[in-house]
Amino acid sequence: MEKKTFVKKELIQELQSKYPKILNADIEKTIESIFKYLSNQLASGHNVEIRGFGMLKTKTSKPRTCLLYTSPSPRD
Repeated sequence: MEKKTFVKKELIQELQSKYPKILNADIEKTIESIFKYLSNQLASGHNVEIRGFGMLKTKTSKPRTCLLYTSPSPRD
């Protein structure tokens, strides 16, 4: 079965092995630029569609309530 999840480091290594004539620094800069662009677009409220992959979008959810545990008072 083919692996479906890549972390950025693995993606860079895969591209380096697939395109050995391209400098490693250029591949890293390109991937970093792509991720930065996607992050900026999502942060601005835009949806990002990558053909053949899917759509990326942000989702707003209601705040979670937190129950704080208070320990009993120390005894003297």
